[in-house]
Amino acid sequence: MSHDAHSSPGHAEAPAKPVNLRKAFYVFGSQLLITAMIVTAYYLPWGQTTVNMVFTIVLALCQAALVLCFSMHFITEKKFIYGVALFTAIFLSAMLYLILTAGSASGHLHVNHVS
Repeated sequence: MSHDAHSSPGHAEAPAKPVNLRKAFYVFGSQLLITAMIVTAYYLPWGQTTVNMVFTIVLALCQAALVLCFSMHFITEKKFIYGVALFTAIFLSAMLYLILTAGSASGHLHVNHVS
């Protein structure tokens, strides 16, 4: 006779939370909108490549925040997780600043485009 561990009285399952489809569609629509903005920003003549790069990275970070908060259920986690996320955001911002300002003595980043 087989014994299923999940059917025993000591192993009650937590009730599943219902999926909020409206929220899921808003997040999906936001992801599509941000992706379209990133692609559009690539083709806009900003005048400087650095401005285009910074704008694209900021949009990508917004997209990552949406994924973290809603797809990975980060929005319901504890304070420790938020602390780690805040530290990561500050660290990545500092590294981005160092990378973008270390291009040359004038502070401009020179990017060679491959055709």
